[in-house]
Amino acid sequence: MNNISKIYTIKFSKRGINQYVNFTEDNGIIINPKLYVNWVTQDEIPDVSKCKTIDEILEIIKEFSYNNQAEIYLINYQPISYFHNIKAKELVKNIQKEHGDFILQKLNLFFQEILVPILIKNKWFIGNSEMGRYVLIKKDENEEWDNISKIEEFDKKEFEFEYLCARVLKDLDIIDEIKIQNESYNNLFVSHLLFNRIDEFPEYFIKL
Repeated sequence: MNNISKIYTIKFSKRGINQYVNFTEDNGIIINPKLYVNWVTQDEIPDVSKCKTIDEILEIIKEFSYNNQAEIYLINYQPISYFHNIKAKELVKNIQKEHGDFILQKLNLFFQEILVPILIKNKWFIGNSEMGRYVLIKKDENEEWDNISKIEEFDKKEFEFEYLCARVLKDLDIIDEIKIQNESYNNLFVSHLLFNRIDEFPEYFIKL
C-alpha cells in the first residue's frame, strides 16, 4: 500500500483552455503517472509513465502545452505558498480545533439547559432508529416504545422540539437552512444531528 505524501496539481494550457492533472508522490517518487488531456486525440498525449519525479513530468507537459504554459499549480490541493507556510497551517489547525470545541460546548449546553427539561416534561426518550439515527421515542397506549411521529400523526410538541434543534444548528452553521413551510408534510428532522454531537446522555434519556 502506497503512502501518499504529496498530491501535485499541474496546470497547463491546451486547445485554448486551462487544464489540470494530478500526480501522487510517495517519498519523492511519482506513483503510476498518467496524463489525461481534454479535446485532443489519444496519440497526441505524451507518455509520462516512465517519469519518476514531478519535475520530469512538468518538463514533458511544458513541451506539449501551448506556448510552454505549464506549472505546478497546487500541492495537496493548496496553493504552493500556503503548503509551505507552516506557521499559517498550524494556526489554522489550532483555530479549527478551538472552533470545534466551542461548537460542542455550546451544543452540550443547549442540550442540558433547553432540551433536557422538555424531554423530562414530555416523558420522551432518545432511541435508535432502524437507520441507526437517534430519534425521539415514547410509549404508546400499549406501553410499547415507538417513534413519536408514528404514535401521533402530527405532534406539535415534537415539531417545536425539532425547531429548537434546527435553530441552534443553523446559528452554529451546522445546517444551511430550516425548512418549515412544506405544503404536504413536515420534514423537519434534524435533532439526530444535534444528538450525535452530545458528549454524554444521562442514562434516563437513552432507550436502545
